[in-house]
Amino acid sequence: MQCCRLLAGELQTLSEDNLNEASERAKHDIHLIHEWHRKQPHLNFPIDDQLILSFLRCTKFSIERTKQKIDNYYTMRTLVPEILCNRDPFSAEIQAVLSAGVVLPLPNRDEDGCKIILCNYRSNLNANTMHCSIIVKVICMVLDILLREDDDVVVNGLKTWAECKGCPSEFSKQVTPSFLKKATCVTENGFPFRVQGIYTKNCPALLEFIYNIVKVFFSKKLTNRTFLYSEYNLHQFYTKIPQISLPEEFGGQNGSVKELTSIWKKKVESYRDFFIEEEQRKSNEKLRQCQQILDSDVFGVEGSFRKLDID
Repeated sequence: MQCCRLLAGELQTLSEDNLNEASERAKHDIHLIHEWHRKQPHLNFPIDDQLILSFLRCTKFSIERTKQKIDNYYTMRTLVPEILCNRDPFSAEIQAVLSAGVVLPLPNRDEDGCKIILCNYRSNLNANTMHCSIIVKVICMVLDILLREDDDVVVNGLKTWAECKGCPSEFSKQVTPSFLKKATCVTENGFPFRVQGIYTKNCPALLEFIYNIVKVFFSKKLTNRTFLYSEYNLHQFYTKIPQISLPEEFGGQNGSVKELTSIWKKKVESYRDFFIEEEQRKSNEKLRQCQQILDSDVFGVEGSFRKLDID
């Protein structure tokens, strides 16, 4: 048995109270997942104890849901390579997103105990050099880092806040219904985090129109936790995320966008070896014991969306 990180006192108590964690049970459950994993020829690569423990915590120690989430995590890397592969942080396209500070986890939890991830689309964006698929790719890279090193977000869950004021209108043309469906499926089904809220502030009318078309294909839980706010109802946004929980540039006390941009650029770059090695860790659908999963099974013909029902 490998050595897993110990949780700080408060987090350990929260995990025991809210996620059904018990130290002896955790060791036993990790062993059960390893036994299951060894019998999955389509997942023929090692998975370390710490990652398994994070999946267990995210599923409140449900063995079956943990198996499903792990399988789904690596299957998405096979089905959606345009988002989950070719993730060298020093590539020009990823460097552009990192330098613009588009994806920034904020340092302090909000009043609900959740980590807030700011998707700052009012940054110095250029639709000609930054495609939305690369932005989603960087979001997933950050989520991979949090899954491996941030026990706080694993235990308490997260909220995402997309700030769209001043976002170049050209980006709206990239956010097609097909792309939005696929990106949502990757972030909802491809990661085990418990997402407590998805908030879009200063939402463009076109994006709201597209969302209202495709939301019928989303899970009920995701739909109930997604909120769009125009410039006319921002007071409602602050009831979900109080202004004090925002960065200094937005009138809050939760870090500085400028400083966080530098911190997270260096953090993602430091994971370069991991992202390159991780390219090999994805499902081999030809070896799946049951019927192999194709992208048409998940997204339908020509990109239409079908819910991946393994949650």
